[in-house]
Amino acid sequence: MKIIDLKGSSDAGKTTTLNYLIDVMQIVSSAYDITFCKTDTQDEKDRRAWFDYKGYRIGICTSGDSKETISENFKYCQKNCCDIAVIASRVRGQTIEKLYNLAKYHMCEIDEIRINSVEEAKEKIIELLNAVMQKVKEIENS
Repeated sequence: MKIIDLKGSSDAGKTTTLNYLIDVMQIVSSAYDITFCKTDTQDEKDRRAWFDYKGYRIGICTSGDSKETISENFKYCQKNCCDIAVIASRVRGQTIEKLYNLAKYHMCEIDEIRINSVEEAKEKIIELLNAVMQKVKEIENS
């Protein structure tokens, strides 16, 4: 599994950005042959979803403020056989340590995208979509 880590401090816009990403993937699904498969609502703002694109599964998990949530998100992506996981984490502390330990143990590669404020959320969607498409190309070429 390849991981794209949307990294930011508390209230930097990670959840907002990843919720936008889920919404965009749903909206463009028919035009880009993306199959929206499932979304789970964790609470009023946090969601997990997965999509199939070109035969690859992409998981998106919006929450990432605790090491327990990071573990749950990682398991969710594994359980749903995701090739690419887009996961939120904090900049430092237990969440990022947990994510990197899980990635190392499972031999997953991590790319980071940094977000500094909720005002960047819509800009970061393009960067995240490009990162996902790049990961799909990497998998295709491997």
